[in-house]
Amino acid sequence: MTDHNPLVSVIVPIYGVEDYLEACVRSIIGQSYRNLEIILVDDGSRDNSPAICDGFMEADHRIKVIHKENGGLVSARKAGVDACTGQYIQFVDGDDWIEAEMIEILVREASESQADMVMCNYYEVREHVVRHKLLIQDGIYEGERLRSQVNVCSLFGGRCNPHFEFGIEPVVWNKLFKKDLLRCFEKRIPEEISYGEDVACTMPLLLSCSSVAVIDQCLYYYRIHEKSMSKAYNSRQTMGTIMLIAYLKDAFGKNDDLTRQLSYYHVSITMANFCNECRGGMNRTAIARYRKLKKYLMDTDLKQSLRGIELKRFSTTNRILLLLLKSNMSFIMYLMLFFAVSRGWV
Repeated sequence: MTDHNPLVSVIVPIYGVEDYLEACVRSIIGQSYRNLEIILVDDGSRDNSPAICDGFMEADHRIKVIHKENGGLVSARKAGVDACTGQYIQFVDGDDWIEAEMIEILVREASESQADMVMCNYYEVREHVVRHKLLIQDGIYEGERLRSQVNVCSLFGGRCNPHFEFGIEPVVWNKLFKKDLLRCFEKRIPEEISYGEDVACTMPLLLSCSSVAVIDQCLYYYRIHEKSMSKAYNSRQTMGTIMLIAYLKDAFGKNDDLTRQLSYYHVSITMANFCNECRGGMNRTAIARYRKLKKYLMDTDLKQSLRGIELKRFSTTNRILLLLLKSNMSFIMYLMLFFAVSRGWV
């Protein structure tokens, strides 16, 4: 018999987000769906976040707090998954917040459809709030429909102009997962991966899903600010993505659908890595950062991925940059991106 009131474990990885944490946790506490286990994972925060977490735990018996040494996002998520007891798992980042009925809506869909994974649309919050709609239409996908309409375009939605476009957003925070399925895949992810963590979880997991449900409602608020991972310089990103690419190649195995899409994702990550290293500034570490990029290009065999893409899918600027990579002129590309980053163009 289907359980229509299952326990949902909400895992919140937290590091240095004291300015946003209270709004995040209150949006979870205030959910219309009450059967929650809320796990706040303090990943060695050096601000006031640990005290804020403890204060919430004292006020609500559903809240558990884990204080641990800083180990990164993958490590924090694993700690939360290991501690949870719910039938379903949902992640919420510590600087975001959710609609009051989000969990109720996702659980209802999961109970009715028995989907292994339920996902919804979301809002991007910058200076303004922008609605972000998934490319995959709402509905239930299973069997051949799941393979032919979701898997074939899940990692790469078909466009790179002006930016890389996912078929389904690989982020974990707009989704509700069956715990037993998620736990298997989350545990396998190397903790050294510090960029693309969500892809390393969601995409391999998708291959094991019997059914997936998509809801055409925006229920999550994804906040983008100067301290967000997508905006700040990440000194571990480039080397971490060497492991990410290797992990995805192994996880996809002989799945032609995802292996083909991986070539485009690999190229997209390469562009992101170059931009990230340029954010480190033109200083005495600039050459050392370029050497990291050279090692990344060699160790991930970018040239193989470049052979698997169509350049016409990219913008004119990015086609020029990719041609430089094809011609072993990566240092020229590095200098061009330094110029662009310094002027805020990328």
